[in-house]
Amino acid sequence: MSNKKPRFKCKSEAQKKAIRRAYAIKQSQNKSNGLFSMHFRRFKKQEGKNGNEVRHPKLIVSEKDNCYNFMGLTESPKRGHHKNIILLHNPKKGDTRTVYLRDEFRTEEKDMFYPYPEPNYSLSKIDKERILDHLKKKKKK
Repeated sequence: MSNKKPRFKCKSEAQKKAIRRAYAIKQSQNKSNGLFSMHFRRFKKQEGKNGNEVRHPKLIVSEKDNCYNFMGLTESPKRGHHKNIILLHNPKKGDTRTVYLRDEFRTEEKDMFYPYPEPNYSLSKIDKERILDHLKKKKKK
């Protein structure tokens, strides 16, 4: 005897349509809010006063054609008079320091980033939702 469960069968066409509609809505939400494209990459460009190499990776929020849209990761609560967005969990595995995302949204060509995502960095679900809400608010302005 097999331990397989019997396959679910819809009782009516209306039930089939409702299930299809629910799956379609879920897929469109995942595509529109950019959950799949959020990851960290190292930046090749030199930044800072003395042209120092960049220490922190950038959060890639979305990509268009040959460009990435990104936000910078930092340990500073402010940049000038602009407040940075605090992250509840440090995206670097094993690190407990407080980190922030810069409030600015920048665009740069893909050639300026390393070709692979950072393996030791990942956002928590809570932080992803907070960043997505922040980006939606920015788009409305």
